[in-house]
Amino acid sequence: MHTILLASGASRKSLAIARSLRTAGYRVAAFFHRKHPFMYSRLFDKTIFLDADRESEEYADYIFRSILMTDADLLIPVDFVDVVAVSRHIDLFDGVAKVASPPYKAIAEVSNKAGLADLIPKLGLTYPRTIKIENENDIDRISLLETPFVIKGISDASKPEYIPSRDLALQVVKKRVPCIIQEFITGDGHGYYTVAVNGMPCMEFMHRRVVELDPIGGPSMMACKFYDPELASLGRRIVEHLEWTGPIMVEFRRESESGDYYVMEINPKFWGSIDLPVSLGYHFPVALAKYYLEGEEAAKRFSRTLNTRRRGCYAWFLDSMRYLVKDPQTWLFMLKYTIKNSRMTDVDLTDPSRLLVHLLVALGRLRVERIRALRLWAKDLPKIYWWLREARKRIREGNLALSLDLDGTLVDLGVDWIMVKRLLIQHGLMRGWSGIMMSLYRLRSKNQKAYWEASKLIEKFEIEAAEKLRPNNLIVQVESLIRELKELGMKVCLVTKQSRRAAELALENLRLKDLFDLVVSRGEENTRRRQLEICLRKT
Repeated sequence: MHTILLASGASRKSLAIARSLRTAGYRVAAFFHRKHPFMYSRLFDKTIFLDADRESEEYADYIFRSILMTDADLLIPVDFVDVVAVSRHIDLFDGVAKVASPPYKAIAEVSNKAGLADLIPKLGLTYPRTIKIENENDIDRISLLETPFVIKGISDASKPEYIPSRDLALQVVKKRVPCIIQEFITGDGHGYYTVAVNGMPCMEFMHRRVVELDPIGGPSMMACKFYDPELASLGRRIVEHLEWTGPIMVEFRRESESGDYYVMEINPKFWGSIDLPVSLGYHFPVALAKYYLEGEEAAKRFSRTLNTRRRGCYAWFLDSMRYLVKDPQTWLFMLKYTIKNSRMTDVDLTDPSRLLVHLLVALGRLRVERIRALRLWAKDLPKIYWWLREARKRIREGNLALSLDLDGTLVDLGVDWIMVKRLLIQHGLMRGWSGIMMSLYRLRSKNQKAYWEASKLIEKFEIEAAEKLRPNNLIVQVESLIRELKELGMKVCLVTKQSRRAAELALENLRLKDLFDLVVSRGEENTRRRQLEICLRKT
């Protein structure tokens, strides 16, 4: 029986890696560089605790000692700092144990966020417009980008910050040099990950983030299995170019309207959401172990014989306890999911000792998380002041307009979107893994005839729904509020992804049509930003 050492076990990923390896009969040991709840988990056959600084040059020596203490056959570094330490001192482990790590040079290349801005476009993929700020002489280049921004560090611990204006960006950049600044991409986080051999995937998986630690970056708190052949193709292109061997994740953000995938970063390690694929039968850690212990064919053969589930979500409820102090509504959502689907969460009742300690630690951190949340809110005060100054400026100039959406804002239109999607797929106008409005956006830019065919099909359902609308108590209150705003001189416009005919019919049936100065539908523009620009320009 082979023994595999995980370093460090003090990582959210380590339990899923251990759980997966145990299904293949491996003996799993873990080195802990600090005290951690996972030390009490039944999933580790042996744990080693050595108080070590992961940032020190001696850290690799501690891992080496742990290999000797556990008689491990294979070392799997877990976190990025573990991968870096092991790859930089790879010769230290020669003749002692096999090491599941690419060379240090490859690690450094893919984790350099500034370097990705050059690499990704060469591969035909999209990367957010980015400027590397190496010194204060580069700061003026911020004017080349459009607001809002995200400012990140260059290393793995990027600590992203959302910045709404150039003035604030200048202040933040001066404190964070060297760093990179990017245009902010709205949309959901998606991940493509694989264990590959010489650029060829042995096993693949994709996910969509449902809840994130922070909308602009950080680990998933809840993620679901996702499939899109376009995303798979983009991920494979990167892996093939890098000729990668080992685990790797390409993190994407899918722009909310166009559906375009933007590469955000590449992680040369096991990913924080590995619990999700492992819980669905995708045993990436076993494939990696088989490659290093038995060879490429064994890894590929194992991957072909897996019995996997087609769909599923996973929630890190104990990690999400921090939401209890900063966003109770999100925490309640996570709690409800955990109660219904505890098997697909980190609340593992079959691992009671770890679960109890983990829960106590999570509860004990609530005070720390509250202080941290207050500090983050205080840090955001300059952004709030900026928004207030902008609002006051607009009020003084009299340049105010209220824009409202139709479906989901003014009213629930009640369109049978499931039937709409089914018909669009039957007519070959969209794919099952795409959204309706995303598909319309792409058709409009590539095939006008198909776009209008799809738009007309959708419009039929929209008009049927609009014909059934009638005023209710909420609409009466909305009408009263809009009239008060108009008496103050405010212009009101409707911006909607519905067709003009459907939107105007809906307003007429709701007895609101005379209150709107302008209606901007998908017929004029199909992106929200351009619709709002029309609203501001014409009102």
